[in-house]
Amino acid sequence: MTQRVVSIPPLNEFRLELDVNEELSIRLVEGRAELNGCELSLEKSLALKDELKCSIYTWTGCKLEITGQSLVEYTSNETPLITYLNLHLAFEQQRIKARNTQSDFKPSPEKPNERLPGYVNAVDASSSGYRVMVIGQEDSGKSTLSKTLLNYAARTGKGWTPIFVNLDPSDGGPLPPGTLSATAYSTSTQTTSPVNAFGSCSTSGAALDNSAALIPQALPYAHASPARNPKVYKILLEALARRLDMRLERDAKARSSGVFIDTPAAFTSANIGSDDKNSKYDLIKHALHAFRVDVLLVIGHEKLYIEMQRLLKSLDANIAQNIKILKVPKSGGAVETDDAYRSRIQAAQIKSFFYGNMSNISDEQLSPQSMTIKIDNLKVFKITEDKVAPSSALPIGASRVLENTQLERVNFESSSQLLTLVHSLLYLVKWPDSNNVLNKHAKEFEGDIDSKDLIRADLVGFLIVTAIDSAKRTITVLAPSPGRLPSLNAVFGSFEWQDT
Repeated sequence: MTQRVVSIPPLNEFRLELDVNEELSIRLVEGRAELNGCELSLEKSLALKDELKCSIYTWTGCKLEITGQSLVEYTSNETPLITYLNLHLAFEQQRIKARNTQSDFKPSPEKPNERLPGYVNAVDASSSGYRVMVIGQEDSGKSTLSKTLLNYAARTGKGWTPIFVNLDPSDGGPLPPGTLSATAYSTSTQTTSPVNAFGSCSTSGAALDNSAALIPQALPYAHASPARNPKVYKILLEALARRLDMRLERDAKARSSGVFIDTPAAFTSANIGSDDKNSKYDLIKHALHAFRVDVLLVIGHEKLYIEMQRLLKSLDANIAQNIKILKVPKSGGAVETDDAYRSRIQAAQIKSFFYGNMSNISDEQLSPQSMTIKIDNLKVFKITEDKVAPSSALPIGASRVLENTQLERVNFESSSQLLTLVHSLLYLVKWPDSNNVLNKHAKEFEGDIDSKDLIRADLVGFLIVTAIDSAKRTITVLAPSPGRLPSLNAVFGSFEWQDT
């Protein structure tokens, strides 16, 4: 393999792009450097793989020993890292202020719902870290900015545990794609592959001896874009925001540490999420309200920045007065990717969840289990695509009435519907508890399997359907770990995976 030493001047970044099946080893031999805000260890090799596109930045200058070939590599002095650092310092000041002024919140047993969105928040905003939402077009660097800010918070050494909210279902973050999740981070997370860009979650219990394994709270959307079904997406977004509020009100450390919200590119499409052509950026408005965002970061798009300023004026005054809109420069190292690339990464994320990182024998390996389930014991629902005619196509005076969740239960008596399950990624969900304050309409679901409340159920696991035997009425699935499944209720959408 080709080995070389690259010197990077101070306040510069070394940009890399790997091609399919390429792997690169980097070792810091002199100076200090960081990758997405996570500091590189001196004299320790780091293997980069899986078509990673990244930038290694240095504040003081450094030398890197590089082994292997890359598709593109060059040094640039045009970098947004100084802006990122200034943002971090502002957020750090608020974190310190919040920690020094906050008091423990004790919910009233008579009014357990009073802390949920739609109610006045008794927790003073000054006792909370900033809730920061990042928006931008496709491949603008939203996830890179979010992760850099997370890692900077971890590097302060003050014990912060900021929560990362992933609203981009095309990239599951620490989970397989098709999910919306909220995850607390207490340590820096290194990026060596886009497959695990935000770390790995705990998938096999004791089989995965990794103290850094993450435990996200997640909901299943089962599609890659909010445009597939904006109504279901908004229901899930609000449900996740409610869970986040309850977590923060009972976790003083997380509350003062703040929240970073990564969003999909679909948020920048003005007409997604609303049937009213005059209502623009409905998904952004919904997220700003549900998560009570304090800071909105707009990456590298002047028009979008102006549109957000106009949007702010149309919001409720109580919400708009607390939101600061800031424009962040787009990094010249942001690389445009295509659908084929994203499909490869999504397939690799699913495989990594079940098998671990198979491309590196030094990484922790998992042992998924194949098991057979009787069809009659499993309840599977499909989150359908939102396909409706425009309002202008309705008869004069008519109004549209839509089912909010658009869940369809799979008919196991239909062979054609059974076949649609083969190779599908199943998202196991736990039925809402009748005592769950997150869902005031929750009840026991005996005989009520079509309830719309299923869409708000917690995600508790994943399965891959590998085979179906109609004659024996059994389904063979791949599970990440042996033992009893956490649920026999599942939803699925457009994600599939097949071992090749």
